[in-house]
Amino acid sequence: LIADAHALSCRVLHEQLHSWQLRPTSCATANAALEALRKAHLEGNPFGLALLDQHLPDMDSRQLASVITSDPDLATTALILLTPLARDADQYSRETGIAAVVTEPIRRSELFDTLLSAWSARSAPPASGESCSMPVSRPGSDPDQGTIADAAPRQWGQARVLLAKDHE
Repeated sequence: LIADAHALSCRVLHEQLHSWQLRPTSCATANAALEALRKAHLEGNPFGLALLDQHLPDMDSRQLASVITSDPDLATTALILLTPLARDADQYSRETGIAAVVTEPIRRSELFDTLLSAWSARSAPPASGESCSMPVSRPGSDPDQGTIADAAPRQWGQARVLLAKDHE
């Protein structure tokens, strides 16, 4: 899921994730992102990763991360912060449950590596039978030529990604 109030950024990120054979869904606010996370969980198709922009229009990323990590149904979602400044990123991550921080502008290879690392570090892999949208094929792929699924560990099964992003 992509939550981004800036249409161009949203489209670019959507296309990049789609090129890696992910099925991103877009929304414009943090509240819409929470609604999408909860709906996906109830449908048995939860998001395994959430990319959160530091400044969404209706809620900042600390608040959003706190809501996600305090909800038992959403807490296994790995959170990735997108920010223009890396300053205090480690402290921010520890305080909010953010698994990784990516500074903007985002390089494709850095996003690819961060998605893999955050997924691998998740506290719980998807339950067997969980339906997600990131199919796994063979290991070891170049992010410029393959899909993110090509480099994914086998335990990924299939996963969904939530991207909450606002670029002002």
